[in-house]
Amino acid sequence: DDTWALAYSTYDKKLEGSRINIIHGLTRGLLEIPAPETQTVLPKVVDRPFWNKRGDMVVFTAAESREDDREVWGISVNLALMDLPERLWKKYMYYAAKPLDIDVVLNERGEIVSPEKLMDEEAVQRQRIKDKLMKEHPHSSYLFTGQIRTRDDQLVKVAYEVELNKKFKDKPAGKPKTLVTSFEKIIDENVKPIRHRTAWSPGGDDFVIAMKRGKDTNIWKANVEKQEVTNVTRGANKENPLWSPDGGKILYTSRIDSYTFLEISNYDGSNPRELNINSSRDADLFPLWNAAETKVIYIPHNEKRFVIMNANSTNQQTLGRKTLTPSSYWMTEDKKRIKLRYTESGNVWRIWTISPDGKGNKEIFRRVCEGFSQPKWSSVDGNAIAVGVNYMESGELWRLDRNGNNQRKLFTTKNSVKSLEWAPESERIAFVVSRKGLLKESSQTKDRSELKTADFENPGGVEELWVIDNDGKNPLKIYHTKGLIDNITWDAQGKRIAFQEQYRKWYFIPDLKNIKVVHAIDGELWKLLPYDFYGENPVWTDDGDNLAYVGWTGPYFPTIKTAVWNARIQ
Repeated sequence: DDTWALAYSTYDKKLEGSRINIIHGLTRGLLEIPAPETQTVLPKVVDRPFWNKRGDMVVFTAAESREDDREVWGISVNLALMDLPERLWKKYMYYAAKPLDIDVVLNERGEIVSPEKLMDEEAVQRQRIKDKLMKEHPHSSYLFTGQIRTRDDQLVKVAYEVELNKKFKDKPAGKPKTLVTSFEKIIDENVKPIRHRTAWSPGGDDFVIAMKRGKDTNIWKANVEKQEVTNVTRGANKENPLWSPDGGKILYTSRIDSYTFLEISNYDGSNPRELNINSSRDADLFPLWNAAETKVIYIPHNEKRFVIMNANSTNQQTLGRKTLTPSSYWMTEDKKRIKLRYTESGNVWRIWTISPDGKGNKEIFRRVCEGFSQPKWSSVDGNAIAVGVNYMESGELWRLDRNGNNQRKLFTTKNSVKSLEWAPESERIAFVVSRKGLLKESSQTKDRSELKTADFENPGGVEELWVIDNDGKNPLKIYHTKGLIDNITWDAQGKRIAFQEQYRKWYFIPDLKNIKVVHAIDGELWKLLPYDFYGENPVWTDDGDNLAYVGWTGPYFPTIKTAVWNARIQ
């Protein structure tokens, strides 16, 4: 395809702000947004940019610090091929899409020469650059083979490209260009980071965000053509919206912080639930007497509160945790025994689906837990949803139908499920299990509240990459590290997974980051480079043959210069 492009963010240290760069896939033509000559920069922190499916718009969130709420920026682009102006055809004939029927061109000294002569002159200059680099790096074979096997090969590759850019800098990257038709801050309000490409609708005209107005965070739909936002949900603590593949539903999560409530249950402790004064089933149980028949709880006429008093009607008080008299049971007028107790709810997390017009809001999944990972629609049709559920001492991977039916626990661990990603055909799920460092043998008898960093073999913890069938069968751990695993991404065939690994190798240098590729069936592992190198944010091309990533220009120590690399995976 002549029109694909890669968008990524970069930080300008001199101007203390960020830019978005777009590289045209065919020509490597680079576009910086905002343009350097404007001295305009974006906020310091720019999250990952996401294209819509039509490839004509990029949106991203940005803020001055990672802890701040974001604002949303948009870039409208045109990746269509354009003809070079007539006056540039002769000068740039070898960079145009169609050759021109001309007899002479100008070389770099302004002399009129034949096209063949110009090509010969450029070839001589390229060879001079190669000769110079071969003398400086005699142990590198890159200039002969084009392959990177050693650190020297990597340095030679970078140096060669730098010299070529210096020598031929007057030549454009190619005729196809990326046109920016608009670039602006499109939502100047407090929003949560956009974290996944499916925040875009399938049609590419709308995207969804979690936006805070006042104290409440809700789900909003933004239309890029009309440049308007529409409220989809109401309430508070609504986050993590993603659009279904068919465009018919938006999923999101909600959270209710732990609160104290009055729990009612049968005398044997069965059927526990929160007592609801608005429920006729619960209200009809009152009045209630304690086991000693010295206290009565009742609901005053035309009031929505519980009152407790002595059996002789004295000392009336609103029922609360402090005023509830301890009793082995409470008894209704027909002598039915029940139990009452105040308890903590725990954090209540839910998954909801809702139509883009704000109708049909439906809770499809609920757990009292410490938190969810980002729920994800199945890749192909969106008929299923997967989510990680994490508790204090364990984690679970769940799969459910889009309507909430057929809820199935696929995997259980004593650790937490950090993130997940469906395979392209939705037949498998990749997920990351994160666990704290292993306790030293001498510390295993300590109370958890007393544990310190020194009590762990590896304080940073261990993370594991797993794959599992969508029915919970064949769980397979395919990689583990004493570090962090992020940005997992499947290739188009659903056979290989690329990911970013961050780990500490030597105490005197910063944490290393590397890109690795692992086979999703047999666990065979490939390091993208043959030595420790800084690389992050891998992304596959649609055909699964190439992998783009961000990397520094030198190994071991990150420099102020970064580069976007493309690796062909064979």
